[in-house]
Amino acid sequence: MSTERPAKRVRGDPPRSPPGAGTSANHDCLANSDAQNASGTTVLDPLSLPARLSFRQFVQATQARQGFAHDSDAAWQHAYQDYRAAHRRAQLWAFFLAHCDDAWFREKYDPAPEYESLRETRRHAALGSAAQWIDELRRGQLDGICYDVTIEYTDTQPLYAITNRYGVVEHFDTEALPVPPDPEHTLLVRAWPSDLARSALEAHLGTFAGFRYVAMLEPLAQRHWQRSGLAVFAHGTDLCAALAALDGHRFGTFQLHLARVDRPARGRLRLAPGQTQSVARIEHDTEQARRLATKWGADDALWEIAQRLAHLGHDPHDPDESRRLVAVRTLLTQRKKQLDWLLDLLRTVYHCDYYLGVRCDCAEELVRRSTVHVRRALADDGEHGAAWYKQLDEKVALLLNPTHIPAALGGVDTDAEDARVAEQFTAQLAPDKFQCRMLRPSGACGKLFKTRAHVLKHLRTKHAAALTDAGAGRFVHVCTSLTQAAYWHRYLADPGRVMPPAHEPIDRAAPSERRSMEVAPPVAPPSHYRDLDAGAAGAPIELPY
Repeated sequence: MSTERPAKRVRGDPPRSPPGAGTSANHDCLANSDAQNASGTTVLDPLSLPARLSFRQFVQATQARQGFAHDSDAAWQHAYQDYRAAHRRAQLWAFFLAHCDDAWFREKYDPAPEYESLRETRRHAALGSAAQWIDELRRGQLDGICYDVTIEYTDTQPLYAITNRYGVVEHFDTEALPVPPDPEHTLLVRAWPSDLARSALEAHLGTFAGFRYVAMLEPLAQRHWQRSGLAVFAHGTDLCAALAALDGHRFGTFQLHLARVDRPARGRLRLAPGQTQSVARIEHDTEQARRLATKWGADDALWEIAQRLAHLGHDPHDPDESRRLVAVRTLLTQRKKQLDWLLDLLRTVYHCDYYLGVRCDCAEELVRRSTVHVRRALADDGEHGAAWYKQLDEKVALLLNPTHIPAALGGVDTDAEDARVAEQFTAQLAPDKFQCRMLRPSGACGKLFKTRAHVLKHLRTKHAAALTDAGAGRFVHVCTSLTQAAYWHRYLADPGRVMPPAHEPIDRAAPSERRSMEVAPPVAPPSHYRDLDAGAAGAPIELPY
């Protein structure tokens, strides 16, 4: 397969359409062209606007552009959901094109073998100790674990009671939680430019004995995608000597600044919806968490969990009614305990917050993205809760199967595209005889196979470069090659992917061009419409994630 880099979009070039664009049944409402209303005023396409429109604004813009109204509330809602999905794809695609050549972006998402190897090495260096976690489980130190939160509402603010992994209840009066510093093992990397490779920083820090790894935090748009980080050292390392030896090093025009970590960072308390307490959801989440643990090689820990549960069990089929009721209640408690142990295993050893649907490279990154994640009391969450569960299941599906990206998220079926391109190099000579017609310097290949699938496999292994070159234009308005498609998929496969800032426009037209065009004028919405983005008082509703 060719290893060519995807062409970077030059400022002023027209934006390429995102993968998956044009597949909606309501694409007539989302056509990528501007229109004029009856008065001759140019009305912008909603997808070209910097921010996503609310439902009300979408209705107004659609009526102004198309001159018609859907005949039912359900039709409007369906059209709006299609618009939201298309807008999301367009934002991600524009963001991908803008940053696919940046060093920080390639380090996180480039599928090239050298980057994959670096990512695996870094993740392995920061992996938690499964043996230590199993030892704590065996000793009963984790028997008091509980991912439930108790919230008491006072006159001024709520009070959160949270149980830590050792069964100790802690109280907080804010969702902004402190992250205790680790001055014995970490140094702060104040900033690292987006155009410098992380490996250069690791090579420099590695010159001091005791260096383990560097935890790079999320790049910030307001800081031109610079990152801060934490250099982690082995126990017993003299950090004062490390600071003196490593601080101030120059990487070209950039000077590295390190500092001791002596103040707590600001973390965040995350609250999962109440239906996570339901029996059906507990069973569903337990199964998904078990599948994640199996995928990441935690078979020994899963066996230990089963053994520990056996010590806490009762027989739910006991003929004595009182003992049977106790057993049923105990069984429900056991199911939740099993889930909580799985959640703690994923978090402690594999740095994965299940309810957030995100896996980080190291504990230092995870604790800053999600300091604590607990379940609210059982309650009916309504439609917003349903949206949260759907989003969670989509994220977990990406963790379980990162090679399958739904078309709704912008995924490209590379197998289908390969098969389609291979057709031009395949000749069927008989019902069970197919010939490879790939041209070589010495002539056509001519090898015979029993099925088309065998021809495709042959093309991929023996004529990979020619197959890629032949299909260079296969992704019309999408990816320019399979290499870029794999890169795009790698970005989409990360549930915690870096997202474009809310203010970043999809199509960066010149200011003069923007001033010459107008947003759709206000139009009264249909009487049957319901604003999905507004609360009772008209304030926007934001889901917790």
